[in-house]
Amino acid sequence: MPSGQFLSTMLLHNGRQRALEESLGAPRYHEIRPESSLAENIRSFIGEASYNSIQHDLTTLPADALYERVKASIPQIAEMFLFGGFSLQMAKVALELHAVLEASSRPWDSREDLKLDLVLHLLVMSIPVFLIRECLIASYSRIQSIYPIAGLFAESDEFDGVDHRSPLYDSEPEIALALAADIPAASSTIRFHSATDYADFYLESAQAFLLSATHDGGSSRAISTVCEEGRIFWKDAIEVITKMAPQGSSLARLESHAQYEPPNHVATVSQEILLAARTYNKAVLDLLTSVCNEDDNDRIDIKLSQVKQRIAEIAAAPSADGYKELGELSQQASALTEENNKLLLHRLDQLDLFRRHAEEFKQAGGCAVDIDPKQLDADKVGIEAIADTQALSRSDIEIELLEANSRLEEELRVSKAENRRLESLVTRLHDRSPEGANEELVELARRQALGQPLNPEQILRFYKLIGSDRVDILDSAWKSARDSMNFKEPGRLFEMLGKLVFDYLDGVRAGEPMGALGIQLFAGGFAAKESLTVQRDVRMRAQREFSYRGESRFFAYRLRIANGWGPVEGMRLYFDVLDDRLVIAYVGEHLEQASTN
Repeated sequence: MPSGQFLSTMLLHNGRQRALEESLGAPRYHEIRPESSLAENIRSFIGEASYNSIQHDLTTLPADALYERVKASIPQIAEMFLFGGFSLQMAKVALELHAVLEASSRPWDSREDLKLDLVLHLLVMSIPVFLIRECLIASYSRIQSIYPIAGLFAESDEFDGVDHRSPLYDSEPEIALALAADIPAASSTIRFHSATDYADFYLESAQAFLLSATHDGGSSRAISTVCEEGRIFWKDAIEVITKMAPQGSSLARLESHAQYEPPNHVATVSQEILLAARTYNKAVLDLLTSVCNEDDNDRIDIKLSQVKQRIAEIAAAPSADGYKELGELSQQASALTEENNKLLLHRLDQLDLFRRHAEEFKQAGGCAVDIDPKQLDADKVGIEAIADTQALSRSDIEIELLEANSRLEEELRVSKAENRRLESLVTRLHDRSPEGANEELVELARRQALGQPLNPEQILRFYKLIGSDRVDILDSAWKSARDSMNFKEPGRLFEMLGKLVFDYLDGVRAGEPMGALGIQLFAGGFAAKESLTVQRDVRMRAQREFSYRGESRFFAYRLRIANGWGPVEGMRLYFDVLDDRLVIAYVGEHLEQASTN
C-alpha cells in the first residue's frame, strides 16, 4: 500500500455498493462513499459511546480546550494547531485516530484487521502536511505496519534534524520553521472545504490564528527563533571582524559592539511586536549575508599571501626583473589592504544598522535580554570598551589614565602568573610518578612554558600524553597535522584544544548537551553539524569520513581554529565524543565545501 495512495473503501460495506452506485450515479457515489463508510467503521471499532463523546467535544469545546485534548491524543497534530493549523476536521482526525489506535490493540480477525488498516490509512492521509504524516508513520508501530516502506525516517538521512515525536518544537529550528510555513496554507484549504459557509470558514480561521498567537504558539516560536539566530550571527559577525585586525577607531567601534547583547526571548506577542520582529528578522538575514560570510576575507587573504610569497621569492633570488616586479607587487598589496579596510568599515556600518533594528525590536516591548555579568568580560575583544564620546575634562582623563594603568598592571600580574604556572608544569609532570614524567612530555611542556611554539603534530602529542585517559587521536588526525606543520597560529590551536580536551569533555561527561556546551565555550569557533549540501555530496562527505575502530564514521563536530585556505592560513579540527572519550579525527586545512564555515 504505497504511502499517499487513496484506497477504495468498497470492502468496508458488503452487499450494498452496487445498489448505492446505481441510485446516486458513479460520480456522486465515489465522492461521498469514503467519508460515510469511514465514519461508520470508526464507530464500529471504537464503540458508540466513544464516537458520540468525540462528536460532542468537537461541537462544544473551544479551540484551546480541543488543543489540550488533541495534545494528549496525537501530539504531532496538536503542534500543528499552534502554527495556524487548527480546524475541527483536524481535531476530529486526531481524536478518532487515537481512539482507533487504542482499539487496534484488541484481537481482531483477519477481515477486521484489514478494515483497521484501511481506516488508519484514510485518517493519516487526510492530514494535509506531508511531513506530519511521515512523523505519525514513524511514531506509531501500528500505522507503520501498514506500509511496505516504514516511512522516510527509516530509509533516508534527508530528515536528519527532524524529531518525529515533536517535529515543530524539538526539531532543528530551520527545519521546524520551514515545516511550519507550510501548515497555515494547507490547513486553510481543509477549513474552507469543511466549513458550512463563508462566515464559518472565517470564524474557524480566527480560532486558528488566535491559538497560534498564544504564549506557546507558533508566533512566539518564530520570534524566538529570530532572536536565537540574531544572537548567534551577532557573535559570528564579531569574530569575523576581529580576525580582520582592526586598529584605532575601528577597534574602538568593534569593542563597543562586542559588549552588546541582542534580544534574547519573547515576552508577549502583539501587532507592534510582530511588525518589529519582521524588520529585525530582515536585519538578522542581512547580517548573515553581509558580515558573517567570510568569502571576501578569504579572497583578500589568499591574494595577500600570494603577493607576500612572491616578494619572498624575489628577495631570495634578486634580479633586475625582480626589482621591477617588486614595485607592481607593492601596489597590489596596497590595493588589497585598502580593499580590506573598506570592507572592514562597511561591516562595522552593518553592525551599527543591526543594533539600531535590534533596539527598535526591544523597545516594541516583546523581548528581553538575559545578561550574565561574566559574559561582558568574555565578549570583549581587547581592552575595555571606550567610554561615551563626550568631551572629557582634565580630571576625567587623569582618572582614565589611572584606570588604564591599573588594568595594565593587572594584565602584567596575570601574565607573570601564567608564566609561573607553565614553568611549574615541568616540575609537576616529573612528580606524577616515581619514575618521573615521560621525557618527551617534559620537553614539550618546557618549550611551551618558554614560549617556543609547537607545531600541530607536537600539540597533538602533548595532549595525547597529558590526557591519555581522555583522548584518542586517529591516524587521519596525525597525518593532517603533519601536513599542516607550518600553520601560522599554533598558539590558538594549543589553547582551543586544551579547552576541548578538559573543559568541554568534562562538561559532556557531566551530561551537558554537546552542541550547547560547544557554543558556550567556543562561540562562533564551534559548529555541530555540516550543511545538507556537504552531507549529500559524495566527495565532500567522504572527506569527513574517518576510520574509527575499523569502520568509516562521519564526523560533523568541528572547531574553526583559523579561517583562510591552505595548510598555513586555515585550520579545522573535527572531533566527536565516543565512549566518554574525545576522539580527534582531523586537524588540518579547510576541507572542501559549498560555502565557507
